[in-house]
Amino acid sequence: RDLHDNLSSDITHLALLSDLAQSDVKNPGKVSQHLDQIFNLATNLTRLVDEIVWAVNPSKDSIKGFVSHVISHAQNYLLAAQIPCRLDVPSRPEDHPLSSTQRHHLLSIIKEALHNIVKHANATEVWLRISSEEQVLRIRIEDNGCGISTDPASGGDGLENMRRRMESIGGSFERLNQSSGGTAISITLNLR
Repeated sequence: RDLHDNLSSDITHLALLSDLAQSDVKNPGKVSQHLDQIFNLATNLTRLVDEIVWAVNPSKDSIKGFVSHVISHAQNYLLAAQIPCRLDVPSRPEDHPLSSTQRHHLLSIIKEALHNIVKHANATEVWLRISSEEQVLRIRIEDNGCGISTDPASGGDGLENMRRRMESIGGSFERLNQSSGGTAISITLNLR
């Protein structure tokens, strides 16, 4: 689904931008703008392909590899947004297997949560907490931003999509407004 939805539309977009650049060859300003867009889209496509390859690579089917990948992604994403990312993760996580489907859904939820923080929360700090004990994986993402409205009409489908993703792999999802301000997203997956 991701290959079809993301890659095919982005490749079509690349072709369109290339055509536009060729048709605007007599207008250097527009050509430069199209080339910048092509570069940004190609960079995003490279990242997307790397993530898809990571998600289906059976050598990465463990909590240890997953935690390492999530830490790297969270820190890089939040660094680009100039939001410090604090970590509370085990130095030696329980090395239990995770299927590619589990890893894919977990990573998609984490990415959506981080995107929401950057786009909506006005946060100045994020905590990524991961624990893996007694065959239960717990991930909590906390921010110190403005929180999420409790009015159901105020939001999109992102939170419901996260909940459905967790249910599809037998896990649970919870979103909390913290008393100190900000939001916490908590996901739990029983690995037994």
